[in-house]
Amino acid sequence: MGCTLNKPAGTGGCTINKPGGTGGCTINKPKADCTVNQPHGRGAGCTVNQPHGSGAGCTVNQPHGKGGGCTINQPEGKGGCTINQPRGKGGCTINKPAGTGGCTINKPNATCTINQPRGKGGCTINKPEGK
Repeated sequence: MGCTLNKPAGTGGCTINKPGGTGGCTINKPKADCTVNQPHGRGAGCTVNQPHGSGAGCTVNQPHGKGGGCTINQPEGKGGCTINQPRGKGGCTINKPAGTGGCTINKPNATCTINQPRGKGGCTINKPEGK
């Protein structure tokens, strides 16, 4: 089963720690930093929705996950974003058009998109064998 953290007005960070879980994860917390730790998850992808976050950024850690894509939506966020899903399938998207801080996607076998047209800080997509 998936997991959902819905706290649209909350501040402060949030963490989903699900190292062996199946199913995807969804965090809806527009004003805070979020971390998804699902290193052995086999289910769907992860979604972090943080349209007004202003902290250190978002991290999705799913190094052994083989599920779907990952999405981080942080259009005004400050701080970097990281998606670590080197074995994952399905696309991944970071949407951060006005955010500051860099973005990193480590997902070699999938289509990846970083949308940061006005963002400050560098972006890295690691996809050595991706198609």
